[in-house]
Amino acid sequence: MKYRRKLFAAKTMSGRDCPGLLAAAVKENVAYHRAHNPAYRRLLDGMGFDAAHFDRFSQLPFLTTAFLKGQDLNTKRSFYMAQSSGTSGKKSAVSYAPDDLPVLLKTAVHAMAQRGLFSPKPVNYVMLGYRYHRGNQAQTMRTAYLGTLMAPALRKRFALEWRDGAYQPRLEGLLEDLVKFSRSSFPCRILGFPSYLFFLLERMEERQIRLTMPAGSKILLGGGWKQFAQEEVEKAELYRLARERLGIAEEDIVEIFAAVEHPVIYCDCPRHHFHVPAYARVMIRDVHSLKPLPMGEPGLIHFVSPILKGSPVVSIMTDDIGVLHPGSACGCGDPAPFFTVLGRAGLSEIKTCVQGANEYAEGQL
Repeated sequence: MKYRRKLFAAKTMSGRDCPGLLAAAVKENVAYHRAHNPAYRRLLDGMGFDAAHFDRFSQLPFLTTAFLKGQDLNTKRSFYMAQSSGTSGKKSAVSYAPDDLPVLLKTAVHAMAQRGLFSPKPVNYVMLGYRYHRGNQAQTMRTAYLGTLMAPALRKRFALEWRDGAYQPRLEGLLEDLVKFSRSSFPCRILGFPSYLFFLLERMEERQIRLTMPAGSKILLGGGWKQFAQEEVEKAELYRLARERLGIAEEDIVEIFAAVEHPVIYCDCPRHHFHVPAYARVMIRDVHSLKPLPMGEPGLIHFVSPILKGSPVVSIMTDDIGVLHPGSACGCGDPAPFFTVLGRAGLSEIKTCVQGANEYAEGQL
């Protein structure tokens, strides 16, 4: 895949707009999966899609994240499978080809470096997620461990420990760890689910506990609220609690967005916006008609990127609701458009619409 190699070259990745190269790489990726994946080929043929002649990314047939749960649509079986957390009971399993891993690593480093997250200084980690266990194959756990490679780890403490055949929360233990780490001469990095950060900070507020974490400490959030959606609070409230209870300012809080089905890492800018890199495109689709919407209107988030050879996930529509904005509306200096995630689809009409798209795809496969 020569265009894919060019697109993910370091010089191109640092650019902000290369639509011709991206389009060529997308066509190349679709053609590759069509040639090597009979199920994907049937889907494309059923829709009468010709990759050689499409002129807009919105014309690409898409797979939904809901459809991929429980399906094996991988082009190549690989030694590495990324698996979703499966909080709804079903999981997506996306295969990586061997030469996918260097590309994924490059894009992750590219995203994190822009926020200055790499440091040679050792840090203490508070992991707001799972301690490793061989029975847990969720990609969120693996991604969290990769996050600890950005700065050398002195100690790692986890919110969820494997005990008696299941994961058990240990928020009280984490609170004790935070107190110890606040007295250290090394920074602390709190990394993981925003829900567990909120529960921890809420407990500190109830007990009137205030800490000042060492200089250079940061909070890295990702993974969403998932099964704790009913407890979700506004970002401003989370930032306030972090500042008041841990002494960590908003500029030291970094948010990360990614999905198993779309493994591009989006790292927010200093204004907490997810700008779209040169190797991806983001569209917003109407929740009823699935037609593309103009910037500023909310709908289902649709991602495009030729990042994987192992699975045909070049065009993925999520069940996340979001809005796309022009880069000029941010003010951070990055001219690339950015998207805001408003939440996960939950209204019955949205579910019906997504289910209709899933049923159509199943009929073509």
